[in-house]
Amino acid sequence: MVAFSPLAQTQKSPEPAAFTKAKQMVGGVWRGKVGESTPVEVRFKLVNDGKVVESEGVVGDPKKPVMTMRARMGIDPITNKVFYLDEHNGTTIYFGHITLEKGSLVFDFTALSGDKGHWIARQKFPSADTYESTLYVVGEDGKETALHPLTLSRAKS
Repeated sequence: MVAFSPLAQTQKSPEPAAFTKAKQMVGGVWRGKVGESTPVEVRFKLVNDGKVVESEGVVGDPKKPVMTMRARMGIDPITNKVFYLDEHNGTTIYFGHITLEKGSLVFDFTALSGDKGHWIARQKFPSADTYESTLYVVGEDGKETALHPLTLSRAKS
């Protein structure tokens, strides 16, 4: 029954504020460090006619990275929630949702493979070219424990 398929939907909801905010990451190359010395480099672009933010990045030396990352952020057409799908080193996959709280993006996600954790990343943009994030592990009791902050700066690519 085609009439009930997601492709047949005609009602369009307004774009979620979290997706509008996530699009601020698009353009240039974002660079920073995890900890004292581990470099991070990430690029974000719009794909699928602007309906998805896609990122690719590396942690470590770009010529021999410790970790590669690929992520997609888009809007679920049924729930109108922003989804987050992330893959590290081709083996670990995370899935969750992104909300906007007090101007900050909140990524709430769990592992589908390669990990068993529940994570939250809180990201803000102090300026158009500065991205600050803190990653938290979420315990079984729901308590968040900060793991590490990350600050990235955008440069033209």
